[in-house]
Amino acid sequence: MAKEDKRSLLAKVVKFVRNPTTDWADLDQASTFEPSGHSQLMLKEMMERKKRNDFVRRREFDMLRKIRRREQVQGAMPVERASFFQSSLPSNQAERANTLKKIDEIEAQMSMQWWKTKARDGSLDSVSSVTSTVFSRHPEAPVPPAAAQATTIAAPLAAAAAQAARAPAPAPAASSAPGLEPSGGTSPQPAAAPGTNTFASTQSGAIEVHEVAHDPEMEEVYIRFAGGDVPGAEATLLDLLGRESAERDPIEAWMTLFDLYRATGQQERFELAALDFASQFQRSAPQWWSMPSLAQSRLAAQAGTGSAALHWSSPGRLNAAAVMGLRQRLEKTAQPWRLDWSPLQSIEPDALPSLHLLFSDWAAEPVEVHMVGADGLLELLAAAAPSGDRSIDARWWHVRLSLLRAMGRADEFELAALDYCVTYEVSPPSWEAPRGRYRRINAEGVVEEGISTFIGLVEDAAAAAPRRAGFEPTDFRASSIHSSLLGPTVVELSGELVGDISATVRTLAERLEGAELPVISCRALARVDFAAAGELLNWLSEQQAQGRSVHFEQVHRLVAGFFRLLGIADVAQISTRVD
Repeated sequence: MAKEDKRSLLAKVVKFVRNPTTDWADLDQASTFEPSGHSQLMLKEMMERKKRNDFVRRREFDMLRKIRRREQVQGAMPVERASFFQSSLPSNQAERANTLKKIDEIEAQMSMQWWKTKARDGSLDSVSSVTSTVFSRHPEAPVPPAAAQATTIAAPLAAAAAQAARAPAPAPAASSAPGLEPSGGTSPQPAAAPGTNTFASTQSGAIEVHEVAHDPEMEEVYIRFAGGDVPGAEATLLDLLGRESAERDPIEAWMTLFDLYRATGQQERFELAALDFASQFQRSAPQWWSMPSLAQSRLAAQAGTGSAALHWSSPGRLNAAAVMGLRQRLEKTAQPWRLDWSPLQSIEPDALPSLHLLFSDWAAEPVEVHMVGADGLLELLAAAAPSGDRSIDARWWHVRLSLLRAMGRADEFELAALDYCVTYEVSPPSWEAPRGRYRRINAEGVVEEGISTFIGLVEDAAAAAPRRAGFEPTDFRASSIHSSLLGPTVVELSGELVGDISATVRTLAERLEGAELPVISCRALARVDFAAAGELLNWLSEQQAQGRSVHFEQVHRLVAGFFRLLGIADVAQISTRVD
């Protein structure tokens, strides 16, 4: 009993360390409110981290405002230029440009967003393209607004910038680090304090420091949508549209709402929002089209390419002879194979070895299988092998686990493997990502929405013409020129990227292998969750390390914002849809 009390006390201490804002008396009830899924826990941690870093950012802004007000009070004192400052200015245009580049890199590092965006080379253009100038150079004396052309860097910011340049990474939690404050528009600025090094008022030395665009409320919309919380994302967007903000483009927020409705197939809500948009902005709303319907049509078209594809229907009682006949038919017909398990009522024990071998082959080989009634087959197998009953033949478990692996259901596989381990007191089988591709279809042969992802190869006309003409390069020079003239190699993603997408990533790598200009079209890609985005980020990082830059085009705003939030935009090019 003492050991249990000690373990309970230790568990409460661990919970208190993880949740310092929770009252000690409420720690026993904290576990009941924790999300059950791994992605929900990741979502909660990410939102808490974002709120904490936003608080630190606001505190740093307040501190810098106090510093600026203190400088304005002291600004009435006469200005004395340091005698040695002129000699410290760059002596030529190249050195001055190098200085500008280094200062902008330092400021970009200091302006990092809460998800630790990597600073790119040549950040002068990227930093100058974002919003809100935060510091202006001051002339030696106050001047009218029309004449305010130059700016001054204050000594505290210069010292902090030098320290940030020496440090390997910024420390956002340090309260002493100065933040950034938007400049006061066209109001005149006081001169620097005596002894402060001041840049000369020349146009070539003008420096502007910008803050990276950061909208925590829109980021919450991206996170909720990626986590599958469509109603929460919609409610947050509607709340943002009802409040005016000088930092947010209202048109872009409305377009994000339209993308949400198109990605989820909500035509009625789209049309109501279109009426409100047209009356508010006196311009036409974007046209309606459904991403799920588009993805479904692409999958149906791909499934119809093989005229000799198999259409097999299971008998009511499945035995070894029926499974052997199915395997023989599979070897003689083209993919994708369409199998209907709906008529199945029972499975004979003699069919278990053949079924286990068949499902294992589907997982180990790059085949494509479309199934009707696969969930009924899984329920039948689960009922035949209840957990905890060691008298049941273990082959029922083997068939069930091999089918779950062939269908790519990693979470259900792990749970079933745990039950198998408890039942037979043996080590559970480990999960291995399938090489084959499974699709769940309905009785009409149409792939059901939100179940899987389709990768299609979009062949460029310029790329297809030389192959049709029989063009084959004969040496390295001809091969290089030929590949550069072919244009981009485009593949298409549609549907949803959810959970384990290792098979999808492998297919992407195969389709884009050797491509000079790899492009992924996302016109029909509706949603990407946390786990899938993580696998994409790892693969794209490998591509970048190999000197290849993958371009995602026609990405709708919710997915594009989520990609930028997780840092995918640092290792790939993201082009957002314009309609």
